[in-house]
Amino acid sequence: MSGVFLMYQEIPQELDLGVWGNYPSPDIIWLTVISAVIVSFNAYLINNTFNSNDFLERNTYVVGFIYIVGCFTISIVDNPGVLLFHFFDILSIRQLFFVRQNDDAKRAIFNGALLLGIGLSFFPHAFPLLLFPFFTLIVIRPFVWREYALIFLAYVGVLAYIITYEHYYPSGNFIHHFWEQNSGFSWSLISLIQFSAWVLLLLVSFFVINKKIIRSGLRFKRLITLSWISVLLLIFSEFIHFLNIKEYVMISQVGTTFLVATGISLARVPAVYNILLYFLLLFAIYIQVGLKFF
Repeated sequence: MSGVFLMYQEIPQELDLGVWGNYPSPDIIWLTVISAVIVSFNAYLINNTFNSNDFLERNTYVVGFIYIVGCFTISIVDNPGVLLFHFFDILSIRQLFFVRQNDDAKRAIFNGALLLGIGLSFFPHAFPLLLFPFFTLIVIRPFVWREYALIFLAYVGVLAYIITYEHYYPSGNFIHHFWEQNSGFSWSLISLIQFSAWVLLLLVSFFVINKKIIRSGLRFKRLITLSWISVLLLIFSEFIHFLNIKEYVMISQVGTTFLVATGISLARVPAVYNILLYFLLLFAIYIQVGLKFF
């Protein structure tokens, strides 16, 4: 599927890998292979993470499909840097969801923060997500200062490596990615339609899950709370940059995918979800393929 989309993409001359610099874009064949592998593995990993936790009583495969639709809707299959950010974000969430109220969380919280720090090095614009491990501890665990200190230690380790790398291989991307801002709104009609459809999916999910969460267990409530926190942190990153950069960072990340998948599985009449998801997929095909010829 990614090959079909990339054949009609305007391939960028350079690939932006965040603080690691910009690199010449490979030819379309190699870019297709690289993106297809990362997207496919991310979809498998996010589906496995969802099923390994206590979101639903039965396994589902809709999670990976939602992730893939999100990636293709905003056409990020040509950007391995963002896909790598998703990969490490999923691994981080996987570790953080190992945290339990009455179990030692030092290893899980350190690994989760370390993986998140690595992932954000590929897409620093989403830096508000650095707060997510702290919220994980606040929502799930009683206060243990050593666990909070391990989060800082993980971030310091990643930052030290980045600074060392920047010293020997200066790219100028480190500060640029954190502070570059755009002025005003510049969304096209197509972007607005896509964004509105995803917001509608989230709103429907909110009302569906809200009916279920009242009589659900504490673990389910905490997972849903953390998923919403993840979404809100990424929305906050959008406002920091004036809603004018990389709008896909909100719609195809872990929290959104988990929430929409949970809503679909709990909905008595999932037709609204199906219509919106297939509309987004067909709309993505149209703007990537149809607009090239008509």
